[in-house]
Amino acid sequence: MRDDIQIGMIGGGAMAEALIAGLVECGTIPASHISVSDHKAMRCDELTRKYGVHAQVGAESFSAPYFCAHPRGKAGGSRSGNT
Repeated sequence: MRDDIQIGMIGGGAMAEALIAGLVECGTIPASHISVSDHKAMRCDELTRKYGVHAQVGAESFSAPYFCAHPRGKAGGSRSGNT
């Protein structure tokens, strides 16, 4: 288990939750070393309850940030049907 890393997730959606679940459940990073910034307070509360991570509306200073958000206009995949 790594105690010297503070991971920050920008965005608290499905992508962030998958990363959090994997890191916490495998014991790679303690939940107390994971912070999440999301724009929805209810989502922050849910991630805190479920995994014990620090989640808040608004960004913090992270030593290892992960951007877990879809590019604007790309949520849900390709709209044209082309790959």
